[in-house]
Amino acid sequence: MLETRKKLLEHFDDEVRARFRVIGKRMKEDLSTLDTMLARLVISALNIKNYEVSGGVCRMFIGQNEPTGGDKPRPYEMKKIHPGWYYIGRYIETGGERLHVGHHAAKSAIEHVKKKSLELQAVRFCYTKGGHRITQLEPYLGKTGAWFAFRLSFEGLDTEEHLVHIVCVKDRNGWTVLDKELTQRFPTITAEYMENGGFASLPPEGIVEQALSEIQQALEEKIGVRNEEYYESELDKLDLYSDEVLMELSDELRKREAEVVDLKKRKLRAQNFEEKSKARKEILNLEKECSNITEKLAEEKRRLFEEKEKEAKRLEKKLGLKVQSTCIAKAVWEMA
Repeated sequence: MLETRKKLLEHFDDEVRARFRVIGKRMKEDLSTLDTMLARLVISALNIKNYEVSGGVCRMFIGQNEPTGGDKPRPYEMKKIHPGWYYIGRYIETGGERLHVGHHAAKSAIEHVKKKSLELQAVRFCYTKGGHRITQLEPYLGKTGAWFAFRLSFEGLDTEEHLVHIVCVKDRNGWTVLDKELTQRFPTITAEYMENGGFASLPPEGIVEQALSEIQQALEEKIGVRNEEYYESELDKLDLYSDEVLMELSDELRKREAEVVDLKKRKLRAQNFEEKSKARKEILNLEKECSNITEKLAEEKRRLFEEKEKEAKRLEKKLGLKVQSTCIAKAVWEMA
């Protein structure tokens, strides 16, 4: 989710684009990638003014009365957040309270971004100005197009989300959807927000839907194969467990039955009534044990079968994927 929102804010959000350029310069390499993403998200979404980065730590002061934009109050519950210094990164004794993804302030920043309305943005890719040398993208200099970001959520044996980018270019023959390799190149180009996006239009919905459908189908197949392998693996584990339990009881039963056979032979060799009577009692006790083990073996077979059947049905229900796609960002672009 953080990766999804990072892409959304970093490329398409006009309210934070300017601030991200400043924030990015102050983020040091000694902050981990996740820490950097979280710091940039919180600073921008919560409109943090007072922050500093040093020694692998980003410290920031969060107050209660600073607005997030205009006269809007902060999006978190005031009772849960105490004004003061917070930090993201490695532990420091005087850093204040540590911020993490589960912290109220971080959750608030994420919710704030998720609730923002989806608006069409305009972006200029500064290929020449940025001094880029990417041969594959040079044919698109002077071209215009559109960029869409979708979140695909797959719910099955597990729930996972994928961020999907679709980049389209407009030429004399209409619209063309760029392949995956070219699409991955676009975020590497220096970009700037544009006030006026009237230079380009959006492609017909069918073109984007078709591209998204193909990507979704490929992901479904990949996840489906992985889920089927997991399904077989789990049932194999149950089979192995069942075999071990039943084998242990079967071995115990065979051992007792062998003892019964030996006792019967000993009884036949007995020289007097006392020896025969003693052997007969021992035989009866062992036969009772055999009967109990036989009953337990039957109960275990039934229990293990029911358990395996129940688990198989549960897994089968989740083999089918539920897919939900959400457009989280869209922009028109030009490359210069």
